[in-house]
Amino acid sequence: MNEALTPCPATTGPTRTGPHKAWGALALCLSLWAPAHTSAHEASAQTFQEGWRQAKVVSLIDSKGAATSSHIHQDCRKDASATASPSEGERHVLASYSFGGNPHLRRQIVVPVSAASTLKVGDTVHAHISDCQAQAH
Repeated sequence: MNEALTPCPATTGPTRTGPHKAWGALALCLSLWAPAHTSAHEASAQTFQEGWRQAKVVSLIDSKGAATSSHIHQDCRKDASATASPSEGERHVLASYSFGGNPHLRRQIVVPVSAASTLKVGDTVHAHISDCQAQAH
């Protein structure tokens, strides 16, 4: 072991320099990064379990407009019209999201968005797949 020993300014004894110091710095960085990363992952998992999915806007439609796809898994316009009359300016988007753990398996749903929304085709939104009252954002 041919490591250089230098005195530590805070103590009277020698300290190590070299690769051991670098490993210690790396361990410190990882110990600070891991809890923050875990918290973000847990929050993401919780929103996923609640029914929120990241989706891509396929088309913009108004409350009476026809969707452009015949393969719609869920249409929240139907659910909204069964419970109440559609309000003026109510908007919906046709969104496509991945399911089943495979990014190539996709479902299309019609979900409500805010009347003031500035979404356009190709934008990424968070859509709730089981609650038609929840607006995509």
